Amino acid sequence: MVCENMKEPETKLECDFYSNVKDQSQQRPSDSDENADFDGENEPDATEEFATSTTMHGVIFCYSSKSRTTKWLWIFLLIGMAFVLVYHVGARVGEYLLRDTVTSITEEYEMSMPFPAVTMCSFNRIYSYTDDPQVLESIHTFNQLISPATIAQNLHQNITLNVTKVTLLDPDANTTRLLTTRGFRIDQYSMPYCSFNGRHCTGADFTPVLSRLGLCHTFNIGDEALTQDIAGSGNGLSVTIFAHTNQFTEEPIHGILDYGMRIQVHERGDTPDVEDFGISIPAGMKASIELDRMDCELMERPWGRCDLTREKLKYFEHYTLRNCFHECYTDAILQHCGCYLYSQQWAAGSGRECTLEETQDCAGEFYIRIQRASSARTCGCSVPCKHTQYKTSLSYAGFPSPPTADYVKERYNYSERESIENFMRFNVYFKTMSYTKYKESKKIDESSLISDIGGQLGLWLGMSAITAVELIRFCARKLTECGRKRRRETRRNSVSG
Repeated sequence: MVCENMKEPETKLECDFYSNVKDQSQQRPSDSDENADFDGENEPDATEEFATSTTMHGVIFCYSSKSRTTKWLWIFLLIGMAFVLVYHVGARVGEYLLRDTVTSITEEYEMSMPFPAVTMCSFNRIYSYTDDPQVLESIHTFNQLISPATIAQNLHQNITLNVTKVTLLDPDANTTRLLTTRGFRIDQYSMPYCSFNGRHCTGADFTPVLSRLGLCHTFNIGDEALTQDIAGSGNGLSVTIFAHTNQFTEEPIHGILDYGMRIQVHERGDTPDVEDFGISIPAGMKASIELDRMDCELMERPWGRCDLTREKLKYFEHYTLRNCFHECYTDAILQHCGCYLYSQQWAAGSGRECTLEETQDCAGEFYIRIQRASSARTCGCSVPCKHTQYKTSLSYAGFPSPPTADYVKERYNYSERESIENFMRFNVYFKTMSYTKYKESKKIDESSLISDIGGQLGLWLGMSAITAVELIRFCARKLTECGRKRRRETRRNSVSG
């Protein structure tokens, strides 16, 4: 350097100072370099960086192939794979949007099985020893007035019954009072034997309910549900009934023509419809009713048919489809006639019971009409999302046996004919300590859909979630480059201008 030839200290120091300044000025970037860095001119090209570093298969060959033919072949291959990917993903999404379901069926075993409710009714609605023609005519009139089907038929034939005849039975002609005092009652004479799960039961274990068959009695609808611990007929409900056929008062033509009992097995909390869905047990017979329990879990809408938002009823705590229909009919009769039928006691807090005149003039016929015209849609009812059904299998045997008939004859002074005409027995029990569970689920759930789409992306293009992040970063880089390029062009135009 020139400074090394200088001998005066001051001059040499001065020379060293200027030399350092010159070196630093050479190392310092120029203004044009700083502007270039600011504008991103010195950064690597976004396309080149993405093509050489992305995890998506085939992109690097499209960018780095020396042969133009090879490059275009790779481009067309990637485009083709992309079309195949879109087709398969679209088909899978379309299948998901169909909202199809599948049902799994499993057999579940339990140590004890919750026992269902059992409702029993007699085919005779009013019991009486009388042979008085006027009393029998009053009973026949009353039976026709409490039968909606008979009322509708009478109205069609322009037949009007004289309601005052019923006052011979009850001064106020009160339907509920007549049925509860003169209907089918459970005592030691009408139910001489009852056992459940090997333990004795009485009439106190049954709850009286009113139906179109008059006064009925339901077993196991209390607060605490009973259970069957061992399979078989001796461990369920076993009941012997004496029918008292000598007190039957049904009219030979317009009344109930059968005699015996009618039994319905139903879910606890569900309103019985014994007349429509019951099992008839003739006198002089023993019925063995084997139960198969089925639990159903359905999907909510839009996947299934059930709707949890509708499973709130005004008159019933437990939602069932039958309870929903009963509520629909009751509200319609209350609105149209201003009262409810005697069999709709659940509406006692929302109105008053119809008199026999109102039943004949309005409620009875309207009940039949609304029942035929209503549907799940018009009533706003849906299938419950969770419900239990009981499939019954019946077998019959003669009852009582000759030795039993002789014993009854000696103890109760009943003849063999009276025993055959009055005694009947039924057993209700689970044949196995298991139940069938039907569970509805989505055919394609969200997790399966995402997994399938991920598999399609990996199969056709080798893509993953990380690749998606790379694509987003590449798009952001390209947008940034476009913005910087526009700024540089603007600055050059301003300098040249």
